Amino acid sequence: MPLVQAQLKEKQAQIEQLRKALEAKSTALNQVQEQLDQSLAARHQSLTTFAHEHEKRQQAQQELDHTINEASEELVKGDQANSTLRTQLFQANQQINSLQRELNLARLRQHSSSPSSPSFPNRLDSALNYTQYALYA
Repeated sequence: MPLVQAQLKEKQAQIEQLRKALEAKSTALNQVQEQLDQSLAARHQSLTTFAHEHEKRQQAQQELDHTINEASEELVKGDQANSTLRTQLFQANQQINSLQRELNLARLRQHSSSPSSPSFPNRLDSALNYTQYALYA
């Protein structure tokens, strides 16, 4: 009987040691599990933040693309308007030059039909010089 009691006490001591080891392992496992939960929560938060920032970036990129397209369209319209105005200015200058030549010719005809006067050569030279400058313009 004493042998059985000694074995029983030994087995109870082993069981107690195993129970304490199990508790220690369980505590360690709970701590690891808690750390994993915290790590997963942090990762989830990071992914949520990344997704939010990515969405904001995409929205900003779309707005930037839209703004660039609008600015490009405005520049094209401005270039077209500038080209139209330059064409109109060129045509107006041509018309002015043409009218100045006609005016000079009309003055020359008017002076050539009037009697000769001492100042006529000066007027003719002045008219011809004016025509020369009008042609260069």
